[in-house]
Amino acid sequence: MTSFSLPTFSRLTPKILRAERELAQMQQFYEKQANALADGDCLRRHP
Repeated sequence: MTSFSLPTFSRLTPKILRAERELAQMQQFYEKQANALADGDCLRRHP
């Protein structure tokens, strides 16, 4: 069994979920930036 009590876990869960959501949003943002840069490189290389 886990060492921490359930109330502590249920209090932390929203923070964990929020952090995961923010991380996913940042990941999508950086992927878009990377794709935009890659597209720009392709346009420069193949006018």
